[in-house]
Amino acid sequence: MPDAYKTTSDAVTVTNSVLSASAKFATKTVAENLAKYCALGAVVKDLIPLLKPNEPSAEMKKLKELESKLNALSTRMEQGFNGIKTFVAAYNFYDKFASKAATLMSYMRQTILNPSHHTKGLFQKAVVDNPPLWYAKQLIEQLNNLETNPLKLAMNELYFPKYETFNKWKEAINGVLAQFLILETYLNGMFWDSNMYGPNELKDQLNELSEKMDKWFKEYHEVNNTKWTGIEKYIHHVQDSCQHIGNAGKRDEIVKEFDDMMTNFAFTVLVYNDCGGYDNHAFFGHNALFSFRRGGCNIAVFRVTWKHGSCDILDTLLYNETIPHKRNNRPYIEGIYHQFNSRTWPGHVGMIRENQNVCSGVSRTKNGFEPLHNRGKMVHERHAFGYDICRDRIFFFAIPY
Repeated sequence: MPDAYKTTSDAVTVTNSVLSASAKFATKTVAENLAKYCALGAVVKDLIPLLKPNEPSAEMKKLKELESKLNALSTRMEQGFNGIKTFVAAYNFYDKFASKAATLMSYMRQTILNPSHHTKGLFQKAVVDNPPLWYAKQLIEQLNNLETNPLKLAMNELYFPKYETFNKWKEAINGVLAQFLILETYLNGMFWDSNMYGPNELKDQLNELSEKMDKWFKEYHEVNNTKWTGIEKYIHHVQDSCQHIGNAGKRDEIVKEFDDMMTNFAFTVLVYNDCGGYDNHAFFGHNALFSFRRGGCNIAVFRVTWKHGSCDILDTLLYNETIPHKRNNRPYIEGIYHQFNSRTWPGHVGMIRENQNVCSGVSRTKNGFEPLHNRGKMVHERHAFGYDICRDRIFFFAIPY
């Protein structure tokens, strides 16, 4: 029989590694250490005739430590459900898979905490009635189907794909699959002479699933990088449901949501009073979304890529010019755009009269896109993705792309 104390110590070390790693990498950590969980199953089986749970021994002490670690792992996986239970898909996922994994893990832990023919028999019946490999395959099959994939169903409930939702579901799914992998490997050592057929088969499928999840991650970024549909619906939602808060409040709500958006871009957001006419506001450029005269405000959103820039060019263009006070300022703004575009690469330029209570903000600052400090007497407000200048009671801005 292998060294029981060392085998159990190795399993404790592996379980600690799973606990210390992010839950979304749980399957990877377990898969790298299958041999240790398999050896554990074989050792516990061999120890049953020799150990007495109520009599102290080094092996029994180490087994109890391992049971405690496995219990902590199950508890963490259970808590992961709290982050996703607001989604419709969560309860089907919990009932069919998460609760099964938790129940089977409790039977497994009993064989470790109280190694006996009785606990071994109960565990054997539980895994025969509810095979971990079968449930893991069923979950993977559901993940391969768009109509049954709980992660994708949850993402479809959102206005646009968000990091927090994706990561929480990835953690929950990987947590459940990691438990099924531990169970399948442990029972293989205990009941199947450590042939590793089931664990290796599941490991290969989990590697394929990991690659698919990476692909989904990129695909969700592409949605927010190229399309406006979900963003537009969200902007309309803010205008329709947040009429009780001012422009600054609406801006804060939008920036907060955009901060968690799955995208390689950042967004500049302008919220200002409900107004019309090119004498009050005018825009020219591309890659922008506008929602005018809805919910008591106007909202403009610009998708942007630059982190830094200088507003010196815009300063120069405006400093010596006479700001027109016309009913139609769009041709003037278009001219500014083309002058600016000959020297740098703005995605959009525009103007809004200052008396329209303009509130601007930038998303993704928590991801390292830090606002710059105000500089220069003409700079009304500046951030990393735009140049905001206030002159003659007109709010000018240029948004790089």
